[in-house]
Amino acid sequence: MKKILFTLLVLLASVNSFAQFERDTYYLNTSVTGLDLTYTGESKLSLGVDVTGGLFIEDGWALIGELGMDYNHKHLQDLSAGAGIRYYIYDNGIFLGVGGRYYHENNKNMTGGNYNDLQAKVEVGYAFYLNHYLTIEPSVFYNQSFKNQDYSKVGFKVGFGFYF
Repeated sequence: MKKILFTLLVLLASVNSFAQFERDTYYLNTSVTGLDLTYTGESKLSLGVDVTGGLFIEDGWALIGELGMDYNHKHLQDLSAGAGIRYYIYDNGIFLGVGGRYYHENNKNMTGGNYNDLQAKVEVGYAFYLNHYLTIEPSVFYNQSFKNQDYSKVGFKVGFGFYF
């Protein structure tokens, strides 16, 4: 009897571990970028907050929208908005993302000027599940600026993902 219960429990746990990636599942993530872990040629180090939301359109595939704000020693605030797609690998929780974003910087170099840019984004991360609905998601990302190479950004972020 114990073997049967244990087998059923393992089977249910394996089914539940993939339920987050099913079609029509909603996704919300709040993450911290930086913590002095991002670098650009223009601003050196920064701290930022991102909010990402999405919907799984197929099993393992999610459409993503994001909003972000950065603060660093040179600028009052940098704002961004973007969209993309993510693919979650069922076997191990790794996700791959691509997308684009609009980037706006206020008070460029404290001179009062603004900077606007369109950027391509790639991201690789891992969804570490705390329970069926909550994850810790560290990821590495790269934002490629098409206007000025100094605004391209490589960084690391850590977030909490909610699946419902």
